[in-house]
Amino acid sequence: MNVSNTIQDALSALTGCEVQMSQTGCESFPVELHAVVDFNGTPSGMIRLELSQATADRLSATMLGFDDPSEVDDVEMRNDAIGEIVNIIAGKVKALRGKTDALLSMPVVGDIQADRPELAHDNFSGIFMVGEDVVRVSTGWDHPNER
Repeated sequence: MNVSNTIQDALSALTGCEVQMSQTGCESFPVELHAVVDFNGTPSGMIRLELSQATADRLSATMLGFDDPSEVDDVEMRNDAIGEIVNIIAGKVKALRGKTDALLSMPVVGDIQADRPELAHDNFSGIFMVGEDVVRVSTGWDHPNER
């Protein structure tokens, strides 16, 4: 299984929505929320999720079993749900990579991209259609052979 399939399967399982990787590169969508999990160790890297507030509300509501996104009426509740999504994706990508001593950080979720150095190698970036919603997921590693 490859990274894109792993991410697609995780998003589908967590949201109950049909998930497809965009083939058109739907680059133009509002990125209002960032969620990141870092890999600390060998290799070091990160998984980043980018999405709009409205998408975050809808995905959180679906994941939490609410019928209406307005039921996610608390920023902390929404951020916890989105943090859990990126954390599960990170765990699945880590498992896909095989044995490693890298430890996963706690998810960091916010409306401003965390100030962190960019890694030299952005090994994967994909746009996923989660139902009608758009989510970008990127991975980066500190070594070119870490894919």
